[in-house]
Amino acid sequence: MMKGANFWALLFALTLFMLGIDSAFSTLEATTTVLHDTKFGHSISRKLAALFLCLVGAACSAVFCFNWGFTFFDVVDHYLNVYLMLFLGLLECMACGWVYEAGQVIETVGKAPVFFLIGGYWISLVVIGILTFLLLPDRFWIGIIVFAVVQIPVALISWKLSKLSYIEWHNTVAMSGVKKLSHAMTHLSRKDPKGERERWEYVFDTWWGISIKYICPFLLWILLVSSTGLDLKKNYGGYHVLWQMLGLCIPIIGILIFIVSLFICTKKDPFNPELEKAFDQVELAEREQEIKGNQVAPEPEAVAVREGG
Repeated sequence: MMKGANFWALLFALTLFMLGIDSAFSTLEATTTVLHDTKFGHSISRKLAALFLCLVGAACSAVFCFNWGFTFFDVVDHYLNVYLMLFLGLLECMACGWVYEAGQVIETVGKAPVFFLIGGYWISLVVIGILTFLLLPDRFWIGIIVFAVVQIPVALISWKLSKLSYIEWHNTVAMSGVKKLSHAMTHLSRKDPKGERERWEYVFDTWWGISIKYICPFLLWILLVSSTGLDLKKNYGGYHVLWQMLGLCIPIIGILIFIVSLFICTKKDPFNPELEKAFDQVELAEREQEIKGNQVAPEPEAVAVREGG
């Protein structure tokens, strides 16, 4: 309906084409980097690895070019982005906020406060999320309120079990993992790495840490449960059950790859030297703050005697 319709159609087609190239470029670079970081992949040039991945991607994408290709593409896109991506996001939040640095925290404060906080959060998250879908599918806000209320006694009991002050418990237990990661990121972004921490860093630590450790897992789980409920009630897109099973194979394969990787990948991946340096400086700054906090100011009489002597 616009003037020069052919021009706008061509421009629109070129836009979609460039978006596809851009997405393929980012995916290819990320995969090539991971392969290049392995011992086997490091011996292969990045150009050869990129060529191999392009050929594999082209062969796998060819199935979408048949007359039934769009239907298959639709179900794959749905089950990949809704289930596998949400599940991976959930695992990433769990790794950053709950697994990373957990062993060190347990050695410091013991198992009870750490395990109680982890169990209280994740068990209530899974149970309340499922019960909310089964009992109140149209009133998810009730489940959100119940979950938030349950976390209050969980946090209080974990705090009491740790036998620490609230600030110590907050920094050591409640924000373990994410606190150190956020410090490293802000350190790398600071104008003067050797200077004092800037005000925006404290805001970022709080916002990013709470989001990754507490808010994002809850939202991802709610989306995962609600999407599962919708697909159980009605087949996605109205497609046949066979198409649903083919689409469901995608997240299942992704989860199996993750499980297999847990047993195959037994060596720690070394951190980037800059990141390790940031971690070391963060720990050094925290120790210095702790030493300053433990120092007791001398009495005025002692200062006067020392100055007179």
